[in-house]
Amino acid sequence: MPAGPDSEIRYHMDSLAAIVLEASKTETKGLQDLCAYLQQRHGEIQSCLRALQEQRKIMDSVNNKMRTFALKMLVQRSKGVPCSMLDLVKKVRQAEVRGDLISG
Repeated sequence: MPAGPDSEIRYHMDSLAAIVLEASKTETKGLQDLCAYLQQRHGEIQSCLRALQEQRKIMDSVNNKMRTFALKMLVQRSKGVPCSMLDLVKKVRQAEVRGDLISG
């Protein structure tokens, strides 16, 4: 997942990477040390994972809306009906409310 250098998502990705790197150093000490280390960092790991999952949901939603918008535009073009972007946005919003993503 791409992330800017100063973004919140980059912070979470870097935190998880640091935890994994540090955990790999405990590997030579034994499983108990690894488990203890991961237990210590459990809250941070969970927080980072939740933030990344939420970010993923947002990206999925944006991608879905963009695909729907592009599909609507292609349907309008295939009908030979020119449309303005504002009209198309209104139709997409109405279709989402009705659950009808293609017709209209």
